[in-house]
Amino acid sequence: MFWVGICIGFVIGVLAASKRPRSAKLEMKRLEREIAADNLKCAREERRAAALRVIANNEKEARLWNG
Repeated sequence: MFWVGICIGFVIGVLAASKRPRSAKLEMKRLEREIAADNLKCAREERRAAALRVIANNEKEARLWNG
């Protein structure tokens, strides 16, 4: 019985140890996806702001030309 208990404890320990790195890897992948999504959102906002600046400059120039 002693050896059976040792074997069961060993198996449980190995399973617990192997589960931890897997969950850490999944968490890292999730965080990487979140960072990539945030980067895309920032890039869209920057392009939108640049487009609004161009529109504002065009309107300003149009007012200057039309008096």
